[in-house]
Amino acid sequence: MRIAFNAEAFGYGPAAAIYLIRRELGTTVSWATYLGAGHTLNFNTKNIYNEVVDTSSRSKDEILAIINSHDYFITACDFQMAKLGTLTNSKIVVYDMLSWHWDKIPRIVENIHLYIVQDFFNVKERIRSHSMKSGKALITEAIIPYIPPQLGPPSGTLFNIGGVSNPFLDDNLASDFVLTILDIVKNCTSELGGGLILNINPKLITNEISDQINVDPLESAKRLSKVKLSILSPGLGNIYESALYSHNVIWLPPLNNSQGQQLFLIKKHFPNTIHLDWSLFMPNLYINYFDKQHKVMAKINSCMKCFVLKGNIQNNFSTKLREGIRKSILLDYPPHKELTDLFGTNGLNQIFNYFSSFAL
Repeated sequence: MRIAFNAEAFGYGPAAAIYLIRRELGTTVSWATYLGAGHTLNFNTKNIYNEVVDTSSRSKDEILAIINSHDYFITACDFQMAKLGTLTNSKIVVYDMLSWHWDKIPRIVENIHLYIVQDFFNVKERIRSHSMKSGKALITEAIIPYIPPQLGPPSGTLFNIGGVSNPFLDDNLASDFVLTILDIVKNCTSELGGGLILNINPKLITNEISDQINVDPLESAKRLSKVKLSILSPGLGNIYESALYSHNVIWLPPLNNSQGQQLFLIKKHFPNTIHLDWSLFMPNLYINYFDKQHKVMAKINSCMKCFVLKGNIQNNFSTKLREGIRKSILLDYPPHKELTDLFGTNGLNQIFNYFSSFAL
């Protein structure tokens, strides 16, 4: 069975999800091709694919021909690529970890062969109320890679900032922001011991050890399980994995609207959540993360610029981060740990079973 894989180049989540799905399908795939661009190519490499195609250098007709040469085309959240795929004879599968988030479920899912959605708040209700004119919708538990129990006590701090690489953010601003916040994190965590481990898009950061920051999702989960404190962006992958593996968590300010909505929901359902939302260290600021995406992203852009340029805002953030660290070390586990009881952890195995059954 020949399968072409793809992920939307928006944040870390889609690229990580399709990497994990590819690994899970394993030898059921006789030929695996990855079609993608930008930072999604960082770890979707020939280590797990027979062929990797950078779509930024290919024409529409070339991409269509590649998809058409495969039995299946699986994309994580790239609905434009899914729509393109329907012009071929390949069977189209969409994996969507954000079905809870969209204003409307994209219409293209009515014309594909399989729509797989990751469970989260209100997902079951929404999918069951959606009339699928054709195809099928399947709800899975959270996609979380299995990590064997780690030996020894947890040590050190993990700094994982995701969602910075997206079409709404300028790469130079993103890089300046990451470097600025990283300096503060280093200073605030220096006395905790155990060192600081980084999970960051390597194109956004300089003067760091490249093999430390450019890691695949499996290694990222392993690091999460080993450290005493995790300072994370509120992406859904980070939220689920930290609920299962982490010891203490501090949430960074959201870098896109879905992160903001996810942080809102986590705070709502788990009130003791320790977070550093923008309004905590930027006076007189309010962001409605449920507003239109372009409006939210414009405000986040403005916040990032102010953060980079204004020392008083950096000092405010540093103060709040130190407060968060003092609170976190009093906890035995993150407040949102019960999330995995609500939505499960077996999504990868379910996708394997669903897809294998579907493929036959």
